[in-house]
Amino acid sequence: MVCWALRRVGQVRARLARRDSGVCRGHEHQPLGPRPAPGAWGSTVELLGKSYPQDDYSNLTRKVLSKVGRNLHNQPLHPLWLLKERVKQHFYARYTGRAGTPLFSVYDDLSPVVTTWQNFDSLLIPADHPSRKKGDNYYLNATHMLRAHTSAHQWDLLRAGLDAFLVVGDVYRRDQIDAQHYPVFHQLEAVRLFSRHQLFAGIKDGENLQLFEQSSRSAHKQETHTLEATKLVEFDLKQTLTQLMTHIFGDGLDIRWVDCYFPFTHPSFEMEINFHGEWLEVLGCGVMEQQLVNSAGAQDRIGWAFGLGLERVAMILYDIPDIRLFWSEDERFLKQFRVQDINQKVTFQPLSKYPAVINDISFWLPRENYTENDFYDLVRTIGGDLVEKVDLIDKFEHPKTHRTSHCYRITYRHMERTLSQKEVGGIHQAVQEAAVRQLGVEGRFGTCSYTGLPGPSCSQAFVLFPQDLSPVSLCDPLSLLWVLALLPKVGPPTRGTGGRPAPDFFMGVKKENNEEEKKKEKVIPEMAGTLHLGTDDSASGSVVTSTRAIATPAGGPAPPSQSRDRGATLRAETTRPRTGPGSSGRRGAELELEAPPL
Repeated sequence: MVCWALRRVGQVRARLARRDSGVCRGHEHQPLGPRPAPGAWGSTVELLGKSYPQDDYSNLTRKVLSKVGRNLHNQPLHPLWLLKERVKQHFYARYTGRAGTPLFSVYDDLSPVVTTWQNFDSLLIPADHPSRKKGDNYYLNATHMLRAHTSAHQWDLLRAGLDAFLVVGDVYRRDQIDAQHYPVFHQLEAVRLFSRHQLFAGIKDGENLQLFEQSSRSAHKQETHTLEATKLVEFDLKQTLTQLMTHIFGDGLDIRWVDCYFPFTHPSFEMEINFHGEWLEVLGCGVMEQQLVNSAGAQDRIGWAFGLGLERVAMILYDIPDIRLFWSEDERFLKQFRVQDINQKVTFQPLSKYPAVINDISFWLPRENYTENDFYDLVRTIGGDLVEKVDLIDKFEHPKTHRTSHCYRITYRHMERTLSQKEVGGIHQAVQEAAVRQLGVEGRFGTCSYTGLPGPSCSQAFVLFPQDLSPVSLCDPLSLLWVLALLPKVGPPTRGTGGRPAPDFFMGVKKENNEEEKKKEKVIPEMAGTLHLGTDDSASGSVVTSTRAIATPAGGPAPPSQSRDRGATLRAETTRPRTGPGSSGRRGAELELEAPPL
């Protein structure tokens, strides 16, 4: 029996290897060299030993291609490997066949290159489903892509005759940029099928129960499943996952189930766990759509499937704050996971957090064919892992032209050293140039979006701000534009009037009693290019800190449309009160900046 089982698994692996794209364990991605950029019409891209012709669907970047073949989940003592091994250990120990061999087989080296049929059609995802969009996926061409989920292998494994398996691998999605999202992450997928005998064994009068019937679909079951079969499969699924999460996180874990929708399961659920007082979604699951099971040749069986993100669970389990750390080769990170026992408790000790450098970028969108993920992908390609997050902080529609402008804030932070503004400035300029060249946007770089006057880039002011204060965009009409670089040097008063603590004022944002109340004074254009901003202590009515900025176009006042060609001079002063009773305000700092014509 054991020999037969091993032969069967070997045959399945051989068939999958012939059908798949040919990556083997440990295969390293080869450098692409000076080939045409991915996506160029008529060119090809080399990936895992195969060539793929490019067409108008191709949107892979070299940054993403460089991650293919890294297989973090197969690197011993990497945190993702530790988690994968813990899951395998649990399934091997708890679920065994008649001969004592593991019931679940594990596939952790299948190629990430799949066909669009495997990724979508085999899972019953409709042709017009939004998950197919180029903006959300990485396509090699119209017929091949990097898998968006490990579910892309479900149909092939079922067709090969397997009825209980785990699939682990890297998956690829175009997404936003922040501490929880990365274009490459890792999933663990599980599937289990039951025959009528297996499902109803041990159930009273089970011999009279059936798996299938012809009825109507409801919120609780599919049209081809009996209610009894559905409820038993659902119970087994939830029990399996509860035991798995308990094995990983320990006893006493609070779990809840949330109804949801997936095209390939019904009913479907998301599992949430209460961790440190916060409910966190960790996986999706459900009863497999019978149409999918039938098409794979298992018409006499019913089953469940679930998929979880390894990074998501590992970040919770090990208290890892930033998803970029999983790709770090910093010894201070990796050595924390070199443990003797994979079940040993590990709590990540944060590395020194180096200061961020924050730059803004604003531009007019093209009339069509623009998605936010296009810009995020461009930033990730150029900035790499120096980019901590990108936030869309402002949208503006021109009242006359109806063109739309976006303003993004890009936070740059190195995981291992301090970045300089000069270093980041070169990267940021490359992002600006690439956005114009590749995305067809019209840049609004180096000017105030309110007055149209030329001025220092927002980043030059941002880098001066204290790290514990949140900067407000200098492109915001309600923010003082260039002069705010003065405030960290002058600082807010330490005491308010009447001898009581003064509120902290920063860039027009008021924080009092540890409750953030945002108050922004109106910015009044007295003349073209002249701006004022004042903050006051609302309790006493007296001025605490007042900042005045005058931006005068060269040669005197002029309409904003002309000021871009003439340059400008910015003169700013900041006034603070004396602390003694009856004292008058005193000048705290003065600054004059010259802005050349654009």
